[in-house]
Amino acid sequence: MNIADNETENINLISVKAEATITANLAMNAADKLATEAMKVSNIKKDVVEQIKDLIASHVKMYELHKQHTKNLKELLKLIKNKKKKEQKEQKEAKKEAKKEAKKEAKKKTKKKNSQDKLPITLTGLTRPMSVKKELCDFLHKPLDTKMSMMETETEVHKYIKKHTLTKEKENKMFWIPDETLVAILSPLNEEDKETGYSYLNLQRYISHLFIKE
Repeated sequence: MNIADNETENINLISVKAEATITANLAMNAADKLATEAMKVSNIKKDVVEQIKDLIASHVKMYELHKQHTKNLKELLKLIKNKKKKEQKEQKEAKKEAKKEAKKEAKKKTKKKNSQDKLPITLTGLTRPMSVKKELCDFLHKPLDTKMSMMETETEVHKYIKKHTLTKEKENKMFWIPDETLVAILSPLNEEDKETGYSYLNLQRYISHLFIKE
């Protein structure tokens, strides 16, 4: 039997108990009314003994109905308590399960994050070391088998420009004029840059030829 069937059976049982309680109340009220009326009637042909017997019988019947009524109420109360206890247990289990699922989900996210943190760093074209030509090795005073990335080379050129004060204007330090040593490793200016000259913005364009494609 599933949960839905249990719920239907419980509801039907409560309905039956309630109906029995109402019937018992009506019967008790009717018996009480009859007993009261019997005592008020003075012209009854039965003698006093018979009247007393009738009253006793009525009261016995009322007692039995009272007893059944009390039993029905107790059973109904027990049923309601059991139903409430069952609902509280189900709610507790549901909360426990939800908390368990939340912990599992949080653990899964943490595990995923840790896995992502452990992923190896992928070197891009700017950060990947490559073999460089003799001109750059001579300029940087490094061995011929040196490998450098574009970013490392840019940094070294920036240091050289700053050290030798090659910037064009104090107001705009993005542009600079290479000396004889630096111009030896740079490619000639393109038409689009001839008016403004070399700058930190176009430096990669003029040192890219120094790297050996592998």
